[in-house]
Amino acid sequence: MHNSTTAASALMRAQAGTISRSQAVASGLTDRQIAGLVSNGRWTRLLLGVYLSADAELTWMTWAHAFVLAAGAGAALVGESGAALRDLTPKALPITVAVPAQRRPRLHHPHLVLLRLEVPEDERVVIDGLPTTNRLRTAVDLAHLLEPVRAQPVIDRMLVLDMVDLDELTTAVATSRRHGSLQARRLIASANDRAAAESERVVRRLLRDAGITGWVSNYVVTLDGVPRPIDLVLVRLRIGIEVKGWMFHSQGDRGASDDKKVVDLQLNGWIIIPVGWLALHTDPSAFVAQVRRAIELRMNAIAS
Repeated sequence: MHNSTTAASALMRAQAGTISRSQAVASGLTDRQIAGLVSNGRWTRLLLGVYLSADAELTWMTWAHAFVLAAGAGAALVGESGAALRDLTPKALPITVAVPAQRRPRLHHPHLVLLRLEVPEDERVVIDGLPTTNRLRTAVDLAHLLEPVRAQPVIDRMLVLDMVDLDELTTAVATSRRHGSLQARRLIASANDRAAAESERVVRRLLRDAGITGWVSNYVVTLDGVPRPIDLVLVRLRIGIEVKGWMFHSQGDRGASDDKKVVDLQLNGWIIIPVGWLALHTDPSAFVAQVRRAIELRMNAIAS
């Protein structure tokens, strides 16, 4: 039994303290020996067919290994859990695991979201001993499975880090016929340059609904002979709004140029309010409040 328990213990260390019954048997342990390890407290039964070492902590990785083992063949971490495995988002519960569509494992737990979702072999990778989706499939799943305001920051970071290519991601989402495809297509479309017009329409609607009108689009201010276009302007009050896209579009020379434009305008007496896609969808009232505050400051200055 010594060699068998040594092999099982090594496997448990590699799997954050977990082992399945089938793995234990494959290591050379008998059903009787497994029962003995449980009865003497060296192992505890964590899930049906999955055991936990007595000296292991119940971490996110422990639960991830346990759920994949319990879900059986073809299981993989997907969506936000696949992103968490890459440290793109916090390792938070519940954990999302996909199993092949034809399988229905008897697995229910408050820390688990179980999806019947195909993950083909060419879209699978193993990270830290856990099966998950490749980078492109992870981004595609995020766009389908999460609310856009939760998916956007993670996908944006993947684009910034060159983990996925925007054209490939756009094509993959455009050809998807999964549930949530319309949501995913709208989200990924907002990552493209043409999304600026859509964001500007959102800004105009928010301002109109707030009773703040009189905006001029694409107003050009010339500073030291250099034209500086501003997305939306209240000309008399010298207040401008710059609509920003995803962080992905603010990297490198383009981002530095945009920042310099804003600084130059502000140094020449303009109030510039930058607003991004995420802010427009998560906290539009804060944006409107900023605009109201800028107008109030200008009106007070004029009155004095």
